Amino acid sequence: MKLEQHLSKIADSLSHDISKNFTDGIREIPRPNGSKKIDISKTKLLGVLSSLIPSKINKYNDQFIENIMSIRSYLSFCSTPKAFRTAWDLRSLELNSQDAEIILNQGGQFIPFNKDSRVFKYEMQGVLYDESKQFLKGIRHVEGNYDDELDDLGHFTYQPPENMSGMLRYRIAERISEETSIPYVVLVIMWFKYKINNKLNHVFTIAPAKIVSVNQSNDINKNIEKSLTLQLISRKEASSLINLFLSLHETSLDIEVRTELQSGLSREWSYDKVSSSNKGKKIKNWAKKTGKRCPGTVCNHRNFNDIPLSQIAFGHIVSQKWCKSFTYLLDKVNHPDNLYLTCNKCNSSLSDKFPEIKLRNSIVEFGTVGDWLRKNIDEIRDC
Repeated sequence: MKLEQHLSKIADSLSHDISKNFTDGIREIPRPNGSKKIDISKTKLLGVLSSLIPSKINKYNDQFIENIMSIRSYLSFCSTPKAFRTAWDLRSLELNSQDAEIILNQGGQFIPFNKDSRVFKYEMQGVLYDESKQFLKGIRHVEGNYDDELDDLGHFTYQPPENMSGMLRYRIAERISEETSIPYVVLVIMWFKYKINNKLNHVFTIAPAKIVSVNQSNDINKNIEKSLTLQLISRKEASSLINLFLSLHETSLDIEVRTELQSGLSREWSYDKVSSSNKGKKIKNWAKKTGKRCPGTVCNHRNFNDIPLSQIAFGHIVSQKWCKSFTYLLDKVNHPDNLYLTCNKCNSSLSDKFPEIKLRNSIVEFGTVGDWLRKNIDEIRDC
């Protein structure tokens, strides 16, 4: 399976990078009252790596799937990013009824203490791992931690544990994000003192977050002790990212797994917008400027730069007629991921049929409109 292949590649690359590039020495982890010094050696780090990633990569793969499935099961209890940020900004370990009401009105949820769940269990330990102790599952935020600022976009940093295995789990999570092009999802957990009765005197609010610090993951020698940069996300986005990992787990095909296109972009560049406004011209001009070609075989993959704008069309991978017949597709028919640029001749030859295998492969190779927007939105807007 593709996910297993990615995890195997991560294991090999980490082992190689540590063996070839890591230098023994003291590393410092910032803490509220100074910094913690950790002596790290290449030999010990390789030993920790072998304990975290077993030789049987299929078992490691299954444990990763169990971890993200567990994270997914908690999404129903998650608060919105806005509500979680309000809770974060309280700067207090205690919650009163007035503050609770404000958070609830913004989409927050409060879960009472539950000793049978480590997510909803009162503990001071900051980092939460999965049952196998191999993967990062969540982090606990307590006001006053080092560098606990949350910016307007929901970004924040989180320091690693004061041990090599914790640091390495951070770097593994980053490499999973980088290798698969799917951001790793964790749960962010906050607890407050809030008396319900004599036994229930703490409540929890949680939210999903994704890793956005993948640019730090390449140089293990420089970044072994670095913090994670995370961003709060919605339940919907977290679910979408987890589903992408599941797709990688369930397929052996060499296909690109696409992250969900931002909802604003999908609406702005939907078929009804690009077919009847200057936005369509911008995409066509960008395709001409960058040497894109028609994926169709009737014209023999003619270069768009040789075709007048009036003879370039937007094709549907799943046709509009099929989507009208199978109505559950209606909200996706005009999505940029269902659109591709083609010449009029190839577009008319397709009619309402699904693209045959050669055309599908060409569409994947040359890119859908959604693919172009993900990677080149600024350049397209300027055309």
